[in-house]
Amino acid sequence: MEKAKQISLMMLMSLIALCSFTSCSGDDDDIISDPASKITGTYVGTGSLLYLGIPVESYLGMKFVITKSSNEYVLVTPRTADGEDFFGRPSVYQITQTARGGYSLRSDNSPNITLEISKGGSLTYTNPNVSVGGDSGYTLTFTGDKE
Repeated sequence: MEKAKQISLMMLMSLIALCSFTSCSGDDDDIISDPASKITGTYVGTGSLLYLGIPVESYLGMKFVITKSSNEYVLVTPRTADGEDFFGRPSVYQITQTARGGYSLRSDNSPNITLEISKGGSLTYTNPNVSVGGDSGYTLTFTGDKE
């Protein structure tokens, strides 16, 4: 009887040791250490300018050019279809990876702007603080895909 208890105890300890060495798949498996390199590129799509929610102008072939500044920061330059900078200069954005495998970009200078890039490479942008000819109340939206 004593031997049977020892064998059972050894088997139980072996099972516990085996379970402690197995690994689980975690959410951190898909975290990218250099997200800027992953999203760098040109996104082409359609932009819309709205005034108090009413469409005013559409920009077919609009581009968002994203260039790497560091592993976690990028420069974003919205451009018209003919290549002119929409705002005259690029803006700096910090990248955060989302739970769905996409990216959320935030600018300290313009916290109301939302810029998201899906895992599949689609970019959506909303800037609710656009001024046109000194008039406020304009919103610029954009949806496009990476070239």
